[in-house]
Amino acid sequence: MSAPAVVLVAPSFTALLSTGYTIGATGPQPATGTATLAEKVTWGIGSTENNAQFEAIETLTIVSGTPQTVDLTAMTDAGGNAVTFNDIAAIVIVNTGTTTGANISISGTHPAVAGTFIPVLTPGGGTFAVADPTSSLGVVSGTSNQITLTCASGSTTVTVAVIGR
Repeated sequence: MSAPAVVLVAPSFTALLSTGYTIGATGPQPATGTATLAEKVTWGIGSTENNAQFEAIETLTIVSGTPQTVDLTAMTDAGGNAVTFNDIAAIVIVNTGTTTGANISISGTHPAVAGTFIPVLTPGGGTFAVADPTSSLGVVSGTSNQITLTCASGSTTVTVAVIGR
């Protein structure tokens, strides 16, 4: 039996950062103001710029001393169908574990994670998210197709979501 077809409907990515603050406070005080940054990225459906065609989500258990590699050429969609990404539009990685010290480091060969800034995600929701609504975070080709996740201590659970075309 073949895997059921999966069709994206209104793919989007939303980032929201909100905090309260008090100017001139010397200790904890009720907030007198707020600072908010919200951004929503949406794509049409298709294989060209400004569009998305596929989504893949993987949940992995990462154990200290045994890095896990997400191969962007070997992911599957929610129906279990193989997904062939040519370009990546968004990547979200969340450390969903709860063990103290089980921090996740991100590296790899895909341009979105191969830079000099290596984020460390703490357990309980530490999140790395990046999206480009118009062009691409990088082409998936040759050796530019991997995201490597390494756990500092113990083990933790990580969810990786990728949107692309």
